[in-house]
Amino acid sequence: MAETMKEAYASILDEDFDRPFQVSPIQASTLVRPMGRSIISLDGAWSFAPDVFDMCFRKKIYREVHTDDAGREIPTDYDFSGWEKISVPSSWNTEKPEYTYFEGTGIYFRTFDDPRTKKGGRVLLCFEGANCECRLFLGGKYLGRHIGGFSPFVIDITDELRPTGNRLIAAVNNERRIGGVPDRNFDWWNYGGIFRSVYLLPLPDTYLQKMHCQLVPDGTFSHLHADFALNHPDSSLRSLHFSIPELDVEREVPIQEDGTASLDIDARPLLWSPEHPRCYRILARAGEDLVSDETGFCEIRTEGKKILLNGKELFLRGCCHEESSRGGRTLSLNEREEMMRTAREMGCNAMRLAHYPHDEETARLADRIGMLLWEKIPVYWALRFDQEETLENAENQLRELIARDYNHPSVILWSIGNETPDTDARCRFMSHLASVCREQDPTRLVTAACLIDTDDKRVKDRLSEVVDVVGMNEYYGWYYRDYSILEEILCRTLLGLQKPLVISETGAAARAGAYGGEEELFTENHQEKVLKEQIRIAGDRVNGLFPWILFDFRSGQRLHPLQGGYNRKGLVAEDHRTRKLAYAVVQDFYLRRAENEGGSSYQDAENS
Repeated sequence: MAETMKEAYASILDEDFDRPFQVSPIQASTLVRPMGRSIISLDGAWSFAPDVFDMCFRKKIYREVHTDDAGREIPTDYDFSGWEKISVPSSWNTEKPEYTYFEGTGIYFRTFDDPRTKKGGRVLLCFEGANCECRLFLGGKYLGRHIGGFSPFVIDITDELRPTGNRLIAAVNNERRIGGVPDRNFDWWNYGGIFRSVYLLPLPDTYLQKMHCQLVPDGTFSHLHADFALNHPDSSLRSLHFSIPELDVEREVPIQEDGTASLDIDARPLLWSPEHPRCYRILARAGEDLVSDETGFCEIRTEGKKILLNGKELFLRGCCHEESSRGGRTLSLNEREEMMRTAREMGCNAMRLAHYPHDEETARLADRIGMLLWEKIPVYWALRFDQEETLENAENQLRELIARDYNHPSVILWSIGNETPDTDARCRFMSHLASVCREQDPTRLVTAACLIDTDDKRVKDRLSEVVDVVGMNEYYGWYYRDYSILEEILCRTLLGLQKPLVISETGAAARAGAYGGEEELFTENHQEKVLKEQIRIAGDRVNGLFPWILFDFRSGQRLHPLQGGYNRKGLVAEDHRTRKLAYAVVQDFYLRRAENEGGSSYQDAENS
């Protein structure tokens, strides 16, 4: 008992209690995707409790000690199985009114059985998203932690499994922290929890960790390249079998000593595009492991100031946050389909997915219906660009995103930042991320939202020298009321820029149903006028226009009575149904652009 009291007082007085848990985060290099394999879902009801006093770490309640040395029952301050239930996946902020503003650690608990029916093989525990730091315990043992709320991670739990009753604890923390990615200050709601799916992935001892296949961007549209990697070298495996049945591709691919393999293929697939979103099934077998995926083949590149998709000039149009009016960041399939349908009806051919990786289901839908994607990591506003740990965090999130979505043909742009200050430290930081993009995926373009020099009246940002497509966020008519300045900025920028320029954000806030004069802020009439003027001035001068934003979304920064805790720049209200006057303005512009470019309409896409 004396030792117990000693430990109890130590947990009260020791403010360094968290240090033992600060192990190196789980890395993208361990990521494995299901790729057609069978999974065992752990979605459903989990036990849950907010842990505002950090009991999980201070008192080490994950050890689940219920008796003393003599075997007598001792009182505890927790009961995992007796806690309230919470849905996984879900954002805890939407589960109970008391959790709306909660920022801190939430403890999740559930049990599961070993999914293997015979000895051998591995079992991976897979999380698609837990915001923003997740620490895992199994059977009282600390497994590790992941940092980054929007990208997937896996951990091999084979050696810790019991046949039945495995006790899993996930301590998820959504505190906004200095040095994080994003940092403490951002313009969206800080949804916490396990808000994407969790599952077990049983695998043979040797398995395929990677299968990437893409069109070689050489302008011929006739060469494919595939890369493979095993989880570890296996001398008994000399080759793997790869096929694309619909292209009559069947190949035996030699496996190198380090467990990697690659293949060049001469083939002429039908090219994927918004008008013709053609996908193919790809398969690979290595020993006992069989994987499959759906992918399409397209070429995205720039030529001077043009963006070319499959050799045809492209104008980008569309923008969206990931948020449900009911479930926060946890969207149902129907809600994602509704989002895509609303965008297509407006004439969008692309979606700038703000400001973090969205669920992979969005990319799957985009592949299927023909929606181009601009995907991002949350390098947003002012990070601690001089801190190595911050760079490592951002790089790992970027690698996880690229590894996850590499085979999705809808993805054409990797974005490495949004409205970041032009400092030496930031330039080194962002240049490194751009290099990582090109190293991991040389087939796609790199972009970022760059800064405008309001004195020099042009985009003047060293980041523009690093990216392939220059994004430009501007709100003339809203934050800056004089529209004429925009015309001068565009002229001066385009004169000196020798690469594509896209207006990545523009618009004005309006509360749905608020009407007034054209210059009356927060009215639909004013938002309508701003978008009309933006289109008049910029519409035909740039390579894309992304009005901010498709739907109103929650933000703790928005405290004006007509905002009510929402960023009201959406063309559609937060109910995802009520369309504001500006929606029709943008729709008219987008559909005219599509018609002039010979693109398909929403109805054509639906019929196909």
